[in-house]
Amino acid sequence: MKTMLRIVLAVCCFSGFNVWGQKAEISKAVVKKWETPARLKTPESVLYDGKDVIYVANINGQPAAKDGNGFISKISLDGRILKSEWITGLDAPKGMGLYSGKLYVTNITEVVEISIAGSKITKRYPAEGSVFLNDISISPSGAVYVSDSRKGTIYRLMNGKLEKWMEGLDGVNGLYCTGKDMLLAGTGNSIVQINTAGKQKSTLVSGTGSIDGLIYCGKNTYLFSDWEGSVYRVVMGKAKELLLNTSKAGINAADIDYIPSKRLLLVPTFRDNRVMAYELK
Repeated sequence: MKTMLRIVLAVCCFSGFNVWGQKAEISKAVVKKWETPARLKTPESVLYDGKDVIYVANINGQPAAKDGNGFISKISLDGRILKSEWITGLDAPKGMGLYSGKLYVTNITEVVEISIAGSKITKRYPAEGSVFLNDISISPSGAVYVSDSRKGTIYRLMNGKLEKWMEGLDGVNGLYCTGKDMLLAGTGNSIVQINTAGKQKSTLVSGTGSIDGLIYCGKNTYLFSDWEGSVYRVVMGKAKELLLNTSKAGINAADIDYIPSKRLLLVPTFRDNRVMAYELK
C-alpha cells in the first residue's frame, strides 16, 4: 500500500541578501560560502567528484538545441574555475553521473561517456524514442538511470545498451540512486521511490512542486530544487523547509548537488551563469 505524506510548507525566518542589487531570501539554516565568477554559460547541473573537483554542465544556448555549444567545466571546492571548457562540442548537456573513472552526461537524445583521465568523449549511447534527456543517477553496481522529462520515461544504460526502463512518470526529472535496488525520482508533484528489481513504485513525499535536482542526504532527509529558484529540505514525517529562494532576484536553482563532509549545498544558477555554495547548519 502506498504511503502518502502530506507535506505542509514550514514557516521559516529569512534574512535578505543582495544579489546584483536585488533581494533574495535565505533561511537562517544556511550560510552562503562562495560563488563563482559569472563566466559560466547557462550552468544546468553540478556534480562533486568525491575528491577535489566539481563538474558543471553548461548548456550555452537553448535547452533543446543540438548546436554543439555545450561544454563541461571544472571548478574547485572554493569556487575557482579551474578549466572553463574541459569537454566541448556537446548539445545542451544537463544531468551527470560518475562511475569507474567515467563521467556520463545527457546530451538531449543520447548519453555521452567521458574518460576522466583522458579528458575526452569515448562513447555515445543514443536513446531510441527520446526527446529531452535530463537527469542521471548511477547505482553502486554501475546501472545508469536517465530521465526524459518530456516523455515521462526513465532509460537505463546497462551492459552497453541504453533502453527504455520505465514509462508513465509525468514530468520526471531529478533522479537519485540510494542503493543497489532503490531509485528516487522527482515526478509530477512528488518524490517517488522505485524498487529497481521489481519496479514497484511508492510515493515518499507529496506536494513538492516540480523537482529539478534531488539529493538524499541520509537519515530520511532529502534536498530538492525547483528550477524557478527555490531549494527545500525535507525530513520524512516533517514539514518541508524552504532553505533558499532566489526567484525574486531572477536567479534560478537548477540541478543541485551536496557535499556531506563539508555540509555544502551547490546550486547552479542557470541564466545567472554562476554556481553558488551554501553551508547547511
